[in-house]
Amino acid sequence: MTQIDTTHEDHSIMAPTKRTPSDLRGTVARRLDEWMRDNIALDTQAKLAMASGVGQTTIGRILNKQTSPTLDVLESIASTFGRDVSDLIARSSADFINYDKSKYARLPDYEKIRVEGFIKHVISEHNRGDS
Repeated sequence: MTQIDTTHEDHSIMAPTKRTPSDLRGTVARRLDEWMRDNIALDTQAKLAMASGVGQTTIGRILNKQTSPTLDVLESIASTFGRDVSDLIARSSADFINYDKSKYARLPDYEKIRVEGFIKHVISEHNRGDS
């Protein structure tokens, strides 16, 4: 049985390209900005600072690509959104499914099976159109 990757680990066989700190800062800034725009409860630096415990100034510097935040800061921010830090630093949001991991983890097994079945169905339907 195929498993849904709930950890978003990169299992591709492409050769990794070297990323500079500037590239990573840009990725984190773009992803954080997307997450904030998509979540009304965390759509301002002040709201995110209050919820995550990360200083508002630090959040502003992250969004402006002026700092390379520590892993602890990234984990605090990601967990506030119910996400994994790997989602925040992933190269492309097209490479993973956007969902709240903490809510997914609380689903009963039969619901996880339904989610997996739905994903397989959508992919199968898409592949049918490619033929």
